[in-house]
Amino acid sequence: MELHDIYPVEEIAEYSLYQFLLYLLLLILLIYVAVTYYKRRKNRPLSTLKILEISDHSRAKEMAFKLSYYGQSLNKTTEQEATFIKLKEKLTPFKYSHKDDVLTKELQDEIQKFLKALRQNNV
Repeated sequence: MELHDIYPVEEIAEYSLYQFLLYLLLLILLIYVAVTYYKRRKNRPLSTLKILEISDHSRAKEMAFKLSYYGQSLNKTTEQEATFIKLKEKLTPFKYSHKDDVLTKELQDEIQKFLKALRQNNV
């Protein structure tokens, strides 16, 4: 009996195992690089403007210290410098207060306007 539908024997390439190991190693390396990049990107320090924006504007002592520390480096124009000096003078009494004071709504609005002007100038 003769078999007509069976294909002839073909050789299996010997390097297929090595290719598989190489691809597996490259995949592991790619995953490692992606994870380290994500961790490094996640732990990036905040910008000074972002620190001021996420701060609680109702806490007087915290806002007084943060604005006096970070605000000076963000000023670009003379208007911003003048606004910063006025805000710093208004917040100076809260720096050395023993109580945990709350800022008035008007002062919080002034801080928000100052930060908004800084954001528009930096973008």
